[in-house]
Amino acid sequence: MMVDFVKLQEDLYVAPQIQAEDIIHAKEIGIRTIMVNRPENEEIGQPSKDELRALAEAQDIIFLELPVISGRITDDQVDAFATLLKSAQM
Repeated sequence: MMVDFVKLQEDLYVAPQIQAEDIIHAKEIGIRTIMVNRPENEEIGQPSKDELRALAEAQDIIFLELPVISGRITDDQVDAFATLLKSAQM
């Protein structure tokens, strides 16, 4: 089952945990950069960041990562997110 990408603004979408098949769908709707914020192995069955990176790069999608723990996001992580977002190809 494909994830629903929710459009927040013209060039920014959010989604829950993506799976391998979601990478192709992302490309089809014009997403050019994916930023993963989930820590590695947060949930059983979650695809690895290396797997997602390889699939994204095969689709010419830039892959960024900034793992955070929900409820424990720091000011430094917020600043890092803003910096990555500004530099992202949108």
